[in-house]
Amino acid sequence: MQARRHTTKLLGLLLSCCHRMATLSTSAAAMSAFAVLVTLIARDPAYAGGLYLVEATASIERGNAIDDQGGPGPVFEYIGKRFKPVAIYGNPTRRQVFLIVDLPSDADMAELMFILTRTSGTEPKFTPIMSPELLGKAIMNARKAPIPQ
Repeated sequence: MQARRHTTKLLGLLLSCCHRMATLSTSAAAMSAFAVLVTLIARDPAYAGGLYLVEATASIERGNAIDDQGGPGPVFEYIGKRFKPVAIYGNPTRRQVFLIVDLPSDADMAELMFILTRTSGTEPKFTPIMSPELLGKAIMNARKAPIPQ
């Protein structure tokens, strides 16, 4: 029963956000869509961290070598089983992948970094992401600091 309520709440949030996005400009709608995505993947509004947007782009040489060996499927399968990404997207204009992963420790981050670096021939970019609720809370807490004018 609790899972059904959680799903209904998420669907309601998604529908209300989609309705609001229909009235926004393209850039505002894109930012709203990202906020919805982050909200939906956050396990708990009080969850303090661990979510990262990871961007990996293969060099031309490594991309060709990977393709010559049958493609990146086995690596993505391993990453899927080991790190259980919340989402994986590819860029259709280059050999680039975006993952949203929950990395609870620095060791997990280092492990994924080494896998992606060895695979792509370049260094991946890790961007911490958080729910809008937590970001708002952080801003409100920061406003309490005695920052000089």
